[in-house]
Amino acid sequence: SSIWHDKELFPDFLQWYDKFLNFISEQVGGNIDLAEDLESLYIMLQPVILSDEAVYKDITPLCYGAAMFICALTEKLLRTLYFYLMKDKMYVPLSSATLGALLSPNNQEMVNIFGEDHLKSLSFFFCTVGDKKIGMNYRNALAHWIGLRDRDINSMLVAKLFYLYTDVINTIYLYFYEE
Repeated sequence: SSIWHDKELFPDFLQWYDKFLNFISEQVGGNIDLAEDLESLYIMLQPVILSDEAVYKDITPLCYGAAMFICALTEKLLRTLYFYLMKDKMYVPLSSATLGALLSPNNQEMVNIFGEDHLKSLSFFFCTVGDKKIGMNYRNALAHWIGLRDRDINSMLVAKLFYLYTDVINTIYLYFYEE
């Protein structure tokens, strides 16, 4: 059994997220509590991860909510980091810190932390990459219901997005830890 489906291990696992996000919050300052959303995330994930999906229609709305929330949390984390990086360099309007701009390989501040290939990989899943606009575009697909069917919204999608959220947390944590 994996941590994802273990009723006892999963809450313990989320405590690590709490510690990592609190550490990142301390580093960026500004009274930002990145861990405050973990309780809501936990509540959203419980029925999704503990479901056997025998009747996937029953959990589709729950998967949609969790998937969209994870996209929003990932964007919030990236935006918080970017504002921290730019605070002494220039004013960044909230409207210009879009997910596409944050994950752009032209965003040197983010490239310095994630690396160009890493940003392209994240962009492939959350947005699109390059002139040909290839990618899964999960964030916009979910937000605007573009190219999705009910059967696409399942616990596997939630797990993929949760993995990407974990990847972003780990990268930012490592950046501050090594700093």
